[in-house]
Amino acid sequence: MRAKTMEGYRKLVEEALTEAEDLRLSLGYDLEDEDEGVNLAFLDDLESQLRDLRDRLDAGTYVFEDSELPFMEILRSHARIIPYPVACLLEDVNATHRKGLNS
Repeated sequence: MRAKTMEGYRKLVEEALTEAEDLRLSLGYDLEDEDEGVNLAFLDDLESQLRDLRDRLDAGTYVFEDSELPFMEILRSHARIIPYPVACLLEDVNATHRKGLNS
C-alpha cells in the first residue's frame, strides 16, 4: 500500500528500517546455533539504503522515479529468510518510490 503523504512515506521508510534492525536481531538469535553458513551482511546494505532514503526525505532532496530501489535485489536474493510482513513493507516503500504518493 503506497503512502499518501511525504510524512506517511517517511514513516513507512522508518518502519522498514526498524523492521530490518529487528530482523537482524531475530535472525542472529535464530541462526546462532543452527546455521553458521548464513551470512547476515546483506542486512548492513539494507539498513544503509533505508537510512540513506530516510536522510534524503529529511533533507528534502528525495525524488520519486519509476525505477526500483536497490534494496529490491536484496529482497529477491534473500526472500527465503525475510519474513513476509517485512517483505511487504519493503515492497510498499518501493511502490511509493516508483509510482509516487497515493493521492
